[in-house]
Amino acid sequence: MAASVKVDSIVAAVRDDLLRRSELGIAKYGVTLDRTDLNLRDWLQHAYEETLDQANYLKRAIVEIERRSDGGADITMTHTNIAGDSNG
Repeated sequence: MAASVKVDSIVAAVRDDLLRRSELGIAKYGVTLDRTDLNLRDWLQHAYEETLDQANYLKRAIVEIERRSDGGADITMTHTNIAGDSNG
């Protein structure tokens, strides 16, 4: 008897988001991450800039929660993928 396979819904959602993000990038820039015109320093610079953006988004969300009188107690977790489809 084969063991049942458990699916982690969060990992599945991230996998779906990664695929959509790749498709959007290819459509927008016409290249994949297999491109060879960037060197390692360029790739690291791109990642660094994305990380700075992420820090700003996180801080913005923290400030919004702190501004709420209830400290965000009523906020519920809902996954929304890049395409905007909600998956509760």
